[in-house]
Amino acid sequence: MPARVADVAVRLVQLTKRFGGDATGRRVAGFVEGAIADQGFMAVDHIDLEVRDGEFFSLLGPSGCGKTTTLRMIGGFEQPT
Repeated sequence: MPARVADVAVRLVQLTKRFGGDATGRRVAGFVEGAIADQGFMAVDHIDLEVRDGEFFSLLGPSGCGKTTTLRMIGGFEQPT
């Protein structure tokens, strides 16, 4: 059963972040191997997530998979693209 709106503390819907390669992406000095300079680098690709009020939640994954970028967007330090 989906959570009621009042129960949800954090909701991410189709959250995306691309670095470089477009007017809204931040330019970076170097790109990850395999990234095309004109296209930039997709750090976070269409994440959907709901965290309920009072719920303990953690993001797990390998280095470079977008965990910190996602948390920075939730905290308001990065703008989604």
